[in-house]
Amino acid sequence: MGRPPQVTTGPVRGKLVGDNHTPKLKANWFYTVTVTDASGKPLNGTVLTEFAVGGQVDGHETPPTHRLVTGRLHDRINFPPESLGVPLALRTVVHTPKGSITLSWPVTPTK
Repeated sequence: MGRPPQVTTGPVRGKLVGDNHTPKLKANWFYTVTVTDASGKPLNGTVLTEFAVGGQVDGHETPPTHRLVTGRLHDRINFPPESLGVPLALRTVVHTPKGSITLSWPVTPTK
């Protein structure tokens, strides 16, 4: 798969990495968000985690917003049965004092 799309405002750099692109239903699937400024210094802020289908937001993680501390968020998601076989984009919208960035990781939940 190619590099996921990014939308950036300000001198913010980020990376979103998931366990894989085929999470199992009802099992912990981990993802990590890493965010720095242009010089590589970790940034604090907030991360909104959402799910997009065909480019449109279809839902949010519960809770939807997390704290980004020293440039890193490590979290887990359990995909529900109704997501089976649906190509989704896990998107994180990160806001920091230096700017914002949106990161995407494609997934298709499996059994």
